[in-house]
Amino acid sequence: MELDEELKIITVVTDEIGKVPEERRQEVVNFILNRLNLKTRMSSMSSNTIESLKDTTDNNNSIQDFIKQKNPKNNYQLIACLGYYLEKYKGNKEFGTPEIREANSEARQPKMGNIPRDLKNTQYQYNYVTNGSEDSSKKMLTTFGEDLVKALPSEEDAKIISQNARKNLKKKKTSKKSIENPKEKTL
Repeated sequence: MELDEELKIITVVTDEIGKVPEERRQEVVNFILNRLNLKTRMSSMSSNTIESLKDTTDNNNSIQDFIKQKNPKNNYQLIACLGYYLEKYKGNKEFGTPEIREANSEARQPKMGNIPRDLKNTQYQYNYVTNGSEDSSKKMLTTFGEDLVKALPSEEDAKIISQNARKNLKKKKTSKKSIENPKEKTL
């Protein structure tokens, strides 16, 4: 099974378990672990792994706490985290420069110099966001963006997701003429 498929399964399972009332969640998880004979494996997981598997849709989280917990390493990861927060906590399926600027300010993060450029790079270089369905000036998270946020703060997992996301980017095709003679213009 490929990592992409595993991440999709993890996303579905954690989303579904998140729907279970909090007071019953541990019972459900224990049942699943017992059913799959995984209880011994769970005890050997690192505390960071267990912490990252916890439901991140707790509505008591402030955006400051959320960003602090995720600890993004660059503006592209930060934009994915802010977009995730806007979607999951605020109910905004799509976001643009003003929403990212406001969320970044609310999270008390250092000011981003050029949010439009960073949003564009987050889409075309990292594949964490894509064009919105209603407004082309708005963006929305891709599954890679969601997976990245769920993987953070683990830089190792984030790197794997980033590599997979970048594999799915469409490469610009250069014409054969421009490769043979770069000074020759193609019509």
